Amino acid sequence: MKNITSIIVLSLTSILIGCDSPMPVNSTEAIVQPAVATGENTATLWVNGIGCPGCIPSVKEPMLKLNGVQAVSVELQTGVVTVTLNETNPATQDQLSGAIEDGGFTLTKIEMPQ
Repeated sequence: MKNITSIIVLSLTSILIGCDSPMPVNSTEAIVQPAVATGENTATLWVNGIGCPGCIPSVKEPMLKLNGVQAVSVELQTGVVTVTLNETNPATQDQLSGAIEDGGFTLTKIEMPQ
């Protein structure tokens, strides 16, 4: 029941505030955790501010513009962004963080492959 309630609240919030663009979350400081191995070519990012399906392109497009990124998936309910990196020339942690900020969102944690 809690998940259904969360989805309903999220949907109603998106409708009421017209979430068709990124909505930054006010925070005093984004906490970027040290790099931790997640997978051979996969970076995992936890992002605040993803509020509706309309936000997904605002997360994906800046990431996909990076040379070292092959694919991006966004989990709307959790705010987890999974990035498949190029094996030979992967995007850096700073590049990924910058792309999230360029989209208008707040990065709270990132795990990079070693």
